[in-house]
Amino acid sequence: MAFLETTDDIVAYLTVAGRHEMARMLLGEVAVHFVGFQVGRGGYRYNNPVKIDPVDITATGLIDPVPNASVFRPLVTIEQPIGLNVVSPVCRLSPGESDAQYGLGELGIFVEYDRDTVNPGNIGTKFLFALAHFPMVSKTPTHTFVWRIIIAL
Repeated sequence: MAFLETTDDIVAYLTVAGRHEMARMLLGEVAVHFVGFQVGRGGYRYNNPVKIDPVDITATGLIDPVPNASVFRPLVTIEQPIGLNVVSPVCRLSPGESDAQYGLGELGIFVEYDRDTVNPGNIGTKFLFALAHFPMVSKTPTHTFVWRIIIAL
């Protein structure tokens, strides 16, 4: 029975596009910057919402973005701890944002090209860089949610 099961952990992965562009960044071919995040109603098992669905790293968008998800919500901050080879975008949904009568279970981090020496036409294009799935949470008008996604560089 679902109510007796242990809740799954939050799982986040770089997408295939994110991995590819990360390699190109290390080669100096591209530069990107974080533009924000989106949340969605996918990511968890509908028949057992304490369990998550596998993350599809080939995804280019969220499974079921919440209404008005075409607008990227700004990141609170992007931390880069000294001595660690990681970057950590912090995402926050405040009271009044994405209030839902449904569950949330996915979060996408989006970036935008600043420079691309091989494909200059990519400059200004946004894409899904990282995708996280988590057990269902319900967002009401009084809730604040904060997520920290840690990305190894």
